[in-house]
Amino acid sequence: MPYYTDNADVDSVFATSDDGALGIINGLIDRDGAFTHQWGIISTDGSQICEQTRPKISSVTQDFNLIGRMAVDEAVRAITDLPKEKRQIDVPFRLELRETTPAK
Repeated sequence: MPYYTDNADVDSVFATSDDGALGIINGLIDRDGAFTHQWGIISTDGSQICEQTRPKISSVTQDFNLIGRMAVDEAVRAITDLPKEKRQIDVPFRLELRETTPAK
């Protein structure tokens, strides 16, 4: 947390996981006694953690069931299709704004 708290120009964090976002929130609560909404925090994943915390965490939400199905389809394709060519697979996501992003 010192990096964030020592740099006054930091006003938002994009966490690489919901657990990471929760750790940032807990660090701010430990430091300030509360989450004062002075920072915007967005996580990646959109797991149940986002809805179970206070404040609820804004997230870039992914459909893990869809990702799993796409991975199996690609594994089967890689085994059965020749020649094997590289492909880009786009995985849909949605931005879910909750209580950790300030309204502007």
